[in-house]
Amino acid sequence: MRANPQGFDLLLTDYNMPGMSGIDVAREVLAINPRLTVAVASGYINEELEQKAAAVGVREVVFKTDAIESFCDVVQRLVQPSAA
Repeated sequence: MRANPQGFDLLLTDYNMPGMSGIDVAREVLAINPRLTVAVASGYINEELEQKAAAVGVREVVFKTDAIESFCDVVQRLVQPSAA
């Protein structure tokens, strides 16, 4: 990410990881490239997680046990430019 900040369209990270949470990863990555679309996946989503994610600039919190089709829909929606 540091070597090529503009080389990515989407970062999808897990929330619960050893060392850093997905929120911490999102915060660090968005400090490098604030325009990057970031999503965090979690098996347990609550209002507190959604608020923390939004506060650092995460675009979507994804329920990681969803069916693959649903997960792919989220990724497609996040990487396609908005119709404006």
